Amino acid sequence: MEILTDSKSRNPVLLPNLTLMEMLEKDVRDNKKIQREKQKKQRRNGRHNNDKSKFEHRDWIQEHVLEYLKSTPCVNIKPTSKLEELKSKVKGYGVTEAESIQILNLMPTEPVEIHLMVEDLHSRMSETKQEEFLTMIQSYNSTTNNSSNDDTTQQNTPDVVEDSIESLEKMHDEDNDNELVDAMIKQEI
Repeated sequence: MEILTDSKSRNPVLLPNLTLMEMLEKDVRDNKKIQREKQKKQRRNGRHNNDKSKFEHRDWIQEHVLEYLKSTPCVNIKPTSKLEELKSKVKGYGVTEAESIQILNLMPTEPVEIHLMVEDLHSRMSETKQEEFLTMIQSYNSTTNNSSNDDTTQQNTPDVVEDSIESLEKMHDEDNDNELVDAMIKQEI
């Protein structure tokens, strides 16, 4: 495995998880192909060598890292070709390269998540700019774009809450009325 560096400064390059995932998918696919070809060659030569590959541990690590990356929010950037466009838009909001990588990897959906990723956010962005920033990020998130059913559920939620509040208030009023009647009966006795 090679370390990717910037050709000018020789510093390591920061990669978003999505880019790393694409690189690992290619490596895992290539490694499996090489392994299958090696096994075919051994069968043709009449060898049934079950020796483990000297790269077995590397392959295991790559497969498990790839499995993990597929479960992270970065896979929701659709289409993946829009990654560079999103990266440049995120940097346009005045965040550092490390902060932008974190944002691309975690694809925040709530304002509090951005506060955890961007240092001293209040002094760097106004409230409206923060909301605009979050909306822009969410426009690249395929799970938030395809959740129109969730929107209708959220629109119905205030009605349910209001109905529940009204029911609780009625129950409270009835309890107060029952207490008043009990008090009147006790006075008569």
